[in-house]
Amino acid sequence: MLAESEDKPKKAIKEAIVKWAEANDLKKIYEESTSEHYKKRKAFHDVVVENLAGKALEAFKKIWDITQDDQLTRGEECQQINAVLSELKTKIRHMVPLVSPQISGPPSQRCFEPQEEF
Repeated sequence: MLAESEDKPKKAIKEAIVKWAEANDLKKIYEESTSEHYKKRKAFHDVVVENLAGKALEAFKKIWDITQDDQLTRGEECQQINAVLSELKTKIRHMVPLVSPQISGPPSQRCFEPQEEF
């Protein structure tokens, strides 16, 4: 499903996953799992925001906002996150924790392509 969705916004992928879960009698389990995942992501966010400051906090907030934007494709999301990180000095970049994706699975195949190709 993810391999076939490189050019679809995350919202469309999420909708397709919900339809798949419904068709396979997994909707309740999927919803419970997704709810738990979002709770953990939010708790992670809150801890990081409490403990970071300055440019590291600013970068984390930008990355968080990028991951929340369901209009982006997974490749666009990756490109934008890489752009935020590439603007930071190495020492600060190492302080910024990675945010787990909203859609589980391997990174977009386009994640590692040069930015000019997007």
